[in-house]
Amino acid sequence: MFMSQARYQPVAIGSREDLGDLARFVVRHAIRPSIDGSRDFDDAKNAYARLPTRSVFGKVVIKH
Repeated sequence: MFMSQARYQPVAIGSREDLGDLARFVVRHAIRPSIDGSRDFDDAKNAYARLPTRSVFGKVVIKH
């Protein structure tokens, strides 16, 4: 790891209780994600190519 100059960087996440609080909040307030569009799995390459264009508003869903 030292010779490759790779870095170890932990990701801080909340507790299980925090996740439960978040899930209840999402349900209580009927929060839904914004979906920009959906593509079939066979068209996934084009879906990923669309992301760097920055003309995406919301999630791009790939259906399988």
